[in-house]
This record gives sequence, C-alpha cells and structure tokens, in this order.
Amino acid sequence: PTCNCCLQGKNKKGAKHKLSTATPAEPTKFLEHIAIDNSGRQSVQSVDGYWYFMLFICKKTSLKWVRFLASPADSKKSFEKWLRGYCKQHRTFKVKFVRHDGGKADFGNKAFGKLLTKYDITREQTGGTSTNNAKVERHIGIITMDSNTNMIWCQGPRNWWSWSINYAVTTRNLLPTSTNPGHMSPYEYAFNRKPNYSMLVPFGCLAYAVVKNIDKNGKTNYRKSSRVCAMVGYELKPDGHPLAYHLYDCDLGTVIRRTDDLVTFNHDMPALKFIAERAVKRPVDIYSNAIVAKYFGLKNKRKL
Repeated sequence: PTCNCCLQGKNKKGAKHKLSTATPAEPTKFLEHIAIDNSGRQSVQSVDGYWYFMLFICKKTSLKWVRFLASPADSKKSFEKWLRGYCKQHRTFKVKFVRHDGGKADFGNKAFGKLLTKYDITREQTGGTSTNNAKVERHIGIITMDSNTNMIWCQGPRNWWSWSINYAVTTRNLLPTSTNPGHMSPYEYAFNRKPNYSMLVPFGCLAYAVVKNIDKNGKTNYRKSSRVCAMVGYELKPDGHPLAYHLYDCDLGTVIRRTDDLVTFNHDMPALKFIAERAVKRPVDIYSNAIVAKYFGLKNKRKL
C-alpha cells in the first residue's frame, strides 16, 4: 500500500508500488543528480494564482527547490528558468542526471527531453508504479504536511498555501537532518557553511514593521511608528539563505519587504488571531472591517 506521504504528495489512492531490482549509482557531487516531480492539484487556487508546485531535490545533499505552476504544462519552462538562473550562479557545479516519472503532461514528453539534450543532461525516466523516484515523492508529502501544520497554527486563509510551501522548503534546507553525515543541514552540506538560525521565525506570526516615509526629494526616512503584519516568507540569496522577510500588511493587504533591523516579531502570537481579538475589543477598528470579515467570515461586523 501507498504511504501517507505519497498519498498527500500525489493525491492518489489505491496505487501499488513495485520494488526495482536495479540499484542506481550514488551521486558524488552537489547538483550532479536531481530528482524532480510535481504535486497533485491543490483544492484552492493560491494567492499568486497557482494550482501546483514542482519540487526538485539534490540526491547528494537533500537540498530542495520549489517552483509553482498554473498547470503541469509549465514544468518545462519553469525547470529551464531554474537551470539558467541557479546553475549559472554556481558554475563550478553541473547537473548531469535528472530523474522523473513518465507523466506525459509534464516530464515524459518530447519537449522536456529536448530540453535535457540541450543542456547535456542524462534522462532517467521511471515508471508510474516504481519506487526509483521515491526520494522526491516522500519529500513532497513531508513538505505538504509541514505546510498544513503552519496553516493550522497561524489560522491563515487557505489560499496562502503557496507561501507556506515556500516557507517549509526554506526551513527544511536550513535545519539539520539525519540523512546527511553528522546531521548536517542540506545547506551546510552543500556549501560548507552554517546557516544563520536567528532569522528563522514561525510562519504567520505577528510582526511589527517600521514604516517608510519618502520625502519630496525621494529620500527614505524611517519613522518610529510601525504596522501590524504577518510573516509569510523570506527573500533568499542566490544560495538559498534568507536575506530579508516578506511581510503581509494586514491593513493594506499587500506584501512588503523588511530586513532584520526593521521588524520586530512576536513568535508566540499568530497575526490574524491578534487582529481578531483586537477587533472584538475595538469594533470600529479598520481591522474588523477589512481583515476579520474577509478571513473569518463575519457578516455583521458592527455587532462584535
């Protein structure tokens, strides 16, 4: 029978896996061997307009990358964009093998095969009932469960799942894992340097972002006042380490960028829960009109 991780990763029930007798060669270098697969269709469309996410993982270091798709047909374009961007920044490493399943809508077609031939990459295609691609299948299920846990804790809307998936992949890359020697994190095993754990904060936690004030001359000044926000992700460096925070402004409904010195976090309080409790105490507050009614389904806001 299929494990729970595979069921959540592909949204399939009743599938039977067959063990493969062939043992694939173990990779010896970073980015040498990549396993890639798409998730199943999500129940709701994300806030960015996506329905699927594509996960690929380095088999040597377990470092993961995620890309979001509107349909499985966008897999080729998204993977080529990653090859041009990420691999160009790390010219000392080269992708030599790509393992995927035989789905005709995403990776099993001729267009994807021509793309791999263009970049001199060997194609390792597995059958739909094989466990040869189980590494990325298992991680899709793990990332999905991490995302669901984050969404339950922060009480966020369901269309935030893309932000939660991206957050889960970033934190998994930075945290230690038993699959690597010495329980090193995938980031440390790949780049031989330890990550900065001080930047890790819970998804959806309460954040106070410093307000930017731009004068007539175009110069930016920072006032002492702040805005109530929810932490929804990171801005990453080329190697995948967090550089700044992406915060959801609960008043304006936009995503803003703040560095570590321009934001203060309350790690124990979900932002939307704080707004709901504040709206009950102050019914005339703007948050009760804009946020609470939208995300908590309150019809009569004036009677809070």
